[in-house]
Parts: sequence; C-alpha cells; structure tokens
Amino acid sequence: MKSNYKLNRKSPNLFWKLCLSFVILLVCKQNSIAQTVIIPATNAFSNQTNEPLGAYYGYQRTAMIYTAAELGLTSGALIKGLYFYYNSFQTPNSGAPVIIRISNTTQTTFNPSLFSDEVIGATTVVTTGTNIGTNLPASSWFGYVLSMPFVYTGGNLKVTVETNATGTGGETFLAKQFRWSAGASQSWKQDNTAPTGLGVVNTSRPNIYINYGYPPTNDSCATALGFDFFPYTNSQTNAENATNNAGFLGCSNPMNDGVWYTFYGTGGNIKVSISNVDATFDPQVDIYSGLCGNLACVASADVVAAGGGETILFDSVLNTLYYVNVAHFSSTADLPEGNFTIKITDERPSQFNFITSEFNYGYENQSITLSVSRDRSSSGITTVGYSPNDGSALGNIDYGTAFGTLTWADGDSTPKNITIQLLPDAVIENLETFTVLLINPTNGATVGTINDAIITIIDKTAPPINDACSGALNAVTLPYSNVQTRGQASSNNNGFMICEDGMNDGLWYRFTGNGFPITVAITNVDASFDPELFVYNGACSTLFCTAGADAGATGQGESLTFPSVLGTNYIVNVGYHEGNFDSPEGNFKIDITTTALANNNFDFQNIKVFPNPFSEVLNIENSEKITKISIVNILGQEVKNITNPESKIDVSDLEIGVYLLKMQTEMGDKLIKIKKK
Repeated sequence: MKSNYKLNRKSPNLFWKLCLSFVILLVCKQNSIAQTVIIPATNAFSNQTNEPLGAYYGYQRTAMIYTAAELGLTSGALIKGLYFYYNSFQTPNSGAPVIIRISNTTQTTFNPSLFSDEVIGATTVVTTGTNIGTNLPASSWFGYVLSMPFVYTGGNLKVTVETNATGTGGETFLAKQFRWSAGASQSWKQDNTAPTGLGVVNTSRPNIYINYGYPPTNDSCATALGFDFFPYTNSQTNAENATNNAGFLGCSNPMNDGVWYTFYGTGGNIKVSISNVDATFDPQVDIYSGLCGNLACVASADVVAAGGGETILFDSVLNTLYYVNVAHFSSTADLPEGNFTIKITDERPSQFNFITSEFNYGYENQSITLSVSRDRSSSGITTVGYSPNDGSALGNIDYGTAFGTLTWADGDSTPKNITIQLLPDAVIENLETFTVLLINPTNGATVGTINDAIITIIDKTAPPINDACSGALNAVTLPYSNVQTRGQASSNNNGFMICEDGMNDGLWYRFTGNGFPITVAITNVDASFDPELFVYNGACSTLFCTAGADAGATGQGESLTFPSVLGTNYIVNVGYHEGNFDSPEGNFKIDITTTALANNNFDFQNIKVFPNPFSEVLNIENSEKITKISIVNILGQEVKNITNPESKIDVSDLEIGVYLLKMQTEMGDKLIKIKKK
C-alpha cells in the first residue's frame, strides 16, 4: 500500500522549541485548569507560620493530610497544581530549593515518625532545583504546577514539602507567614543537616488550594472514540488532562500519548484533519494500524507550530482497524495537550443513496418525501438526478412529477429531499407502487447500492395499511411512536377479538421482546373513539393473549406494561372496546417504549458493529463480551442465531432489507437496527 501523507518539516532545533513550550506551560497552565478545591473552603485560619515553604531553618519538612471528604474527588482525578496561602511577611524573603511529594493514604492522623518513613511510596511532583522564590506577593496563593499530574485513586491525600535552604536558613521566623487551620500535620526542622529524628505532630496544617481535572474518555488507545460513519467530526474537550499512560510513541517523529480515535478503512483515501487548535498546543498526528499495544505506523503529520492544524491523507485498506493519536509533539516531556476539532472524511468520490429505500407509504391526494444522502467525500459541487419508473402506479395518473436534480455545494453533506405529489382518482384500488431511481451523478460521483426507492400508494377510501394483523406496522426499534390516521376506515376483518375482554379487530402493530419491561400507551384519542388495547404473542394465525387494557372511556387513552421475553414476537391490537358489533375506530397516537436502557448497567460503548449498511460480512469489535447474537427480520422472524460469535459474521445469505441485531451478554442485552444492501 502506498501512503500519501505529509512528512515532518518542522524546525530541526527541537530543543529550544521544547524549552519554549515548557515556559508556556509554567506561565499559562494554572489559568487553563477549571476545577479547583480549597481546604478549608472559606480559607479561614487559626494561626500562621513560616511552614511549609519557609527558610527559617536550613532544612524544613512538613507532612499534611487532607481527607477524602474534604477533597470531594472521585478516583481517577488528576491533581495538577498545589498552592499555599501566603498571608504576610515582615522581613526580606529568602529563596530555597523545594521538593513536594504526594501519596494516596488511609492515614487520618500522624504519630511521631521519621520523615523518610512518611515519603515511602510517594510520588515526587515538584523536583529538586525548583526554588521557592524571594519576591512573593502577600495575601495570595503561591505554589506550583506539578511536573506531572498525580493520579488520585481515592481515600485521603498526604502531601509532604521539603525545603533545603542549607546552613541555618536565610530568613527570620516572620519572613514568610502561611495560613494554617485545623487538621493533621507533622513537622521536622533542623539547621546544618537534614533532620533525622522524629517529627512534631500538630493539630493544624497549611491551607491548600488544589487544581485538578479528569482525563478525557479517549485518554488511551483502549478507550479510543470509535465511529462507523463518514464524515466524522468531534470537538475534543478536556484534552489538557490527557495522561501519557502509554509513554512516548512515534511514527516518523516521537510524541506524547494523547487522545485517541479509531475507525475502519474504506478501501480508499481517508483524510484526518485537526483544526481549531488551542494556542499553546503544538499537535502531532500519528495514524496506526494493528491493535493497542502492538501498533504499526501508517502515517504522521507534524508540520505546523503551536496553535496550528495538521492534515493527513492516506490510502486505507478495507475493514482494517486504524487508530489516530493526537498529542503534543514532545518526545521527552509529558507536555499538556490542548483542545481541537478533528474531522475524518472518506475522500472517495461522493456516493448518493436513498436513506429509506422501502416502506415509503403515502395516501392519495397527499405528498410523500424521499431523502437522499451524500456519502463519502463532500468536496466539490455535485449533482444527482432522479427519475420515476412506473409499476402498478402510473405517472400523471397516480402520481405527479417525479423528475428533477438535487445539488450539493462544496463541503455540503446534508441530505436533500424529493417531494412527489400522489394524485387522487375515483376508483377504489388495491395498493399501487412505483419506483424512483437516482441517475446521472456528476463530478465523479456515483450512485450507491440503495439507488432506488419504492413508493406504495394507499387508496384514500381503502382501509389503513395496518387494518389486519398481517399488515401490522413493525416497530423495528424501541422507543417507537406512530400517529394513526384514517382509523375510522379500518374494517373488522378478523372478527371480534377476545383477550381479557371482547373488542373489535382494529389497527395492528408488532415488535420483538428484548427481555425487559415494555410499555404500550395510547394517547391523543379521537373524542368518539373508546379504545381497547390488547397485546398478543405468537403468529397472526395463532394469537395468545399477553396483556390488555380497557380502563378509560370514550376519548381517553390506555396504557399497559408487561415483562417481555427476549426474541418473542408481540402483536398489538387497538380497536373499539365493543365485542358484539363493529363500531368505528378513530385516530390516536401509539408509543411503545422499554426500560431496557434504564435497567441495563452494562456499558456497550466499546462494542462496535460495522459496516452498517452491510453486504457480505458484519464485523463486531469486542465480540468476546457477547454470548449470543440473533438477527430478526421486519416480520419478527429470527433468520440467524449465533452462540459465542467471532469478530466476523458471514451475512451473505441474508436478503436485502432491514433487520434487528440482538446482542446478548452476561450483563444485559443490546438491540440495534442494521441494513443489508
């Protein structure tokens, strides 16, 4: 495969650029962090002393504990800055080197101990060589952006501060005064040599200001944001909190491990573009194939400096998994990422498809609307024509003009609509159909596999399409909603139905159970219609009563909830409550909903099904989490059943159409609509 991508042409003097980035980090980072906690929240104080950042003694040590309740953080928070309140000074300041360490702890108090014991297992976040400074503004917070974020894992937090002015120090006791308030701490102080004895336990501790954040959801390769459609656009937020958890990566040039995206190749050119980049963020974009932990470089872009975008155009292999890493270009320091917008586009010439190819029903003397999508690339101005093909319905007799051209501007991928008027006549007829074709695409575009749409015309005097059980409207996915029109034209062709009570044979719907409670509700009922609602399982020829509702009067709605069985075919009948004579139904609105999402605590985010629409093969990422898959057609019939599915499923034997894919796991079930093209 030959890749077409931009090479690194950045200035070779990376050292000075890295230094500049680090200076920007120190100056700007504090203002970019939005989440903070102050302990105590009021910044009140009971006393003040030169600790923790004083230089009165040659060697000073302070350890302090802040409880989980005071912090209010959840596990995974990144502590990024620590600051102490500098209250006042009376004599000139003296600077001193400082080291700060942090650890998660179960301690709530201190017993006298060695300082060396208190820092066992702690993470150094401010390193040797960092000075306190000699010209601090009084009545303000003073502290440090951490050299690397500290990961809080829950519990209490222990902070230790070590200053090394050496000798007998360099200032009087009153030189620096930091606020202290009630809490647990321990102090060690000694001139000339570092303290080696036990510390002094205190019942107060320094007031503290903590900057923190949480990593973005796509902080690692394993949690990369995935998608199964193009173009894909995402505005990345919280990128500054990304951690360098995979170390330093690199294609043509090393970089941080930043934020991640993943997708499957189309077999043609794909463009990855980064724009709207934060001014202090110098992004590099690398594209890999393979699996997390074993990635192979495909392409890289690192052309523009801080605040600029990057673009990669490369030739993808069909159904190959790709990962995109967007991060700071540095290979030696975990410099912060910034926010940006990523756009990933399929650069093959545009392709036009009907969004819905079947089940386009309309009544005489009404109009019907078809939607056409522009898939793949949206570059350039392009058009596609449409033309009718008569079936049992004839042009200018049963339907009006169905010729025309749709036009898309450069960069436009918004679906366009075709509106066709269905004409009335005086003849009572059965269902009539005609087809609309997509033709003559321009500017190198093509028509896709869904290039024709079948329109079915319903006679205005004929019964509704769902007048009989065999014509039940199919609620392919839940929640489902439908406004029933011309309900008064329904006939009692199945006779009188008996479930919990007798009723007319009225209007019909069907859906498939998902293993969770399902609610069927009837609202917006015509004033003259007294509805009754039955739910059956089985087939139209053999119906078994599941549940019924007939609590309301004329003009009032009905509702019922029942526990569904996964994969079971359910049929809903809404008719007049009378079981002895054929009273007219009316119009209403039906809603079929499920509590599946509310009751299902399993996270399906990492299970991806693609491509959709599909042709020969369905790919399932993380299929090891799935114990069973079944595919159901629009009639509720199971057409495929697979136990412990692999990552690829052969679906070449399925007919073109719409299906419901059910994925069963130990933690719950998920249903999605899929289409065979």
